[in-house]
Amino acid sequence: MKSYWDNRYSQQGHKTVGNCALSVEDFELKTEEVRKKVFEFFVKYFVQKKVLDYGCGWGRLSVVLSLIASEVHGVDIAQWAIDEARKTLTHGHFNLFDGCNIPYPDSQFGGILTWTVLQHVRSWDIEKVCKEIDRVMEANGVLIFYENCSIWIPNKSHIWFRSADAYKALFPNFSVEREEIVPNADDTEEDHVLMVMRKKG
Repeated sequence: MKSYWDNRYSQQGHKTVGNCALSVEDFELKTEEVRKKVFEFFVKYFVQKKVLDYGCGWGRLSVVLSLIASEVHGVDIAQWAIDEARKTLTHGHFNLFDGCNIPYPDSQFGGILTWTVLQHVRSWDIEKVCKEIDRVMEANGVLIFYENCSIWIPNKSHIWFRSADAYKALFPNFSVEREEIVPNADDTEEDHVLMVMRKKG
């Protein structure tokens, strides 16, 4: 998957993390729209927490987290993305990783965000990835994820579609606080699930 993302970033730059069919101007407008919406949401869960932006890309949402969290850390599989994230949020902490093993000790974070990232984790790696997220989350920490759940669509070369229930099953040590299906996300006919889960104490 690393070569896939390296190639995609080299071709699309910042638009890699959104709807790449949009013009640059429309993409920037959409980015600001998303940032405003998620700020109102994140502020309910991440205030003054040490937060990990898992699959941070170029820091599009790390910026929002920085307005709320006490510390923002990010990991991504692509060196270009990490370099851009460090420019986007100069006081953030961004690290390259292998896509599975999170380079932090146990129980480091009070919050973890993964925004359209888990859907790109291969079926044979997803359990390991979710166990790593569990490992670095402290007790009572909050996990927020937003992922494609259009299970009626065949898997693509870079997307593995999973239902909301499948995602919940991957995090047995967490309880669900909020679950919402977002239809026609990103101006497509695909659905996403927005989930808030809290690690059991």
